[in-house]
Amino acid sequence: MIKQLAVSKIDYRIHFALNCGAKSCPPIAFYTYENINKQLDKATKSFLHSETEFDDTKKQVRVTKIMSWFIAGFGGKKGIRKIIKEKLQKDVEGYSVKFKMYDWAAELAKFEE
Repeated sequence: MIKQLAVSKIDYRIHFALNCGAKSCPPIAFYTYENINKQLDKATKSFLHSETEFDDTKKQVRVTKIMSWFIAGFGGKKGIRKIIKEKLQKDVEGYSVKFKMYDWAAELAKFEE
């Protein structure tokens, strides 16, 4: 039996669980109803860790282009800074937020266990 989860509010973490098969996409993973919050947290932290770059000298943080495309779901640049602080334990208050180029090259064998 497949359980369905109703969406009552926007959860930005879903963007780190979806995959289009491109190099800049999050890895493919399987999700279960019972563990969805833990799995989405893991996917979010893992993807942000691999895709976020800090330049402390320039006070600049470079993040995935996904955050630009769905910026409202992330709470704008202020929300992005808050997410980075919460998920990566890095305070980037006062940093400029820049968006990295998206790499559309195919990378279909990208899996997460």
